[in-house]
Amino acid sequence: MKNTEWRFALAVWLFAMLTYRAGAQENNRKFTFAAEAGLRMASGMAGGGVSAWACRGFGRNQKFMAGLGIRHSSHFSKNRDFITAPARLTSDEKNLDTLTLSGNIHSVNLALDLRYCLNSTFALGFNIDLAGLSFGPEQGGKLKEFTALAEPTQFNFLLVDDNDIGTLNSEFYLMWKFREHLAGKLAFSYLYTEFTTDKKYIAAIDNDRYRNKSMGMALALQYRF
Repeated sequence: MKNTEWRFALAVWLFAMLTYRAGAQENNRKFTFAAEAGLRMASGMAGGGVSAWACRGFGRNQKFMAGLGIRHSSHFSKNRDFITAPARLTSDEKNLDTLTLSGNIHSVNLALDLRYCLNSTFALGFNIDLAGLSFGPEQGGKLKEFTALAEPTQFNFLLVDDNDIGTLNSEFYLMWKFREHLAGKLAFSYLYTEFTTDKKYIAAIDNDRYRNKSMGMALALQYRF
């Protein structure tokens, strides 16, 4: 199972589990609201962003939480390789080409968050972007013998496997509360970033989308209202 597929399957499974527990137990449902700011680092790439979240507790002790958020992210890369993106092409290595560029991508996505509170201080969680928009300046890059122009793919959609479109982030994280309204977060991040060229440069291949997959670490500070 490839990376996007297991992320999607895990999100669906956890959401289904939380929904089942909510239906099986009567409890006072508690909503929490939070704002977050953080940084992300990976090889040849840096970035960060801000987000806002609304989550609801489930279960007798409100240990399970599920919610939605709006996440704005900015990613800055230097001499990164972006590989042919569409799923209809990636299954055959003969169709794969590499666009190399240094680019900036900014995205705003609707995201899903799932969390289990270990105690009053620590929680383990997972979040993933679902859909949104990306924007940023046009960049020049190298694509075989061409100097190609490319800009961030405009629309972002979480689908399955290489069917994903655009810039999408996901995190496995540990969160710890250290003040009444403040919490820190340490996360392992898996990020897709994608550029679309101004035209289809390779005549034999009908493609203008190129994707980079990046693993990194993230640190964030969260304020809870």
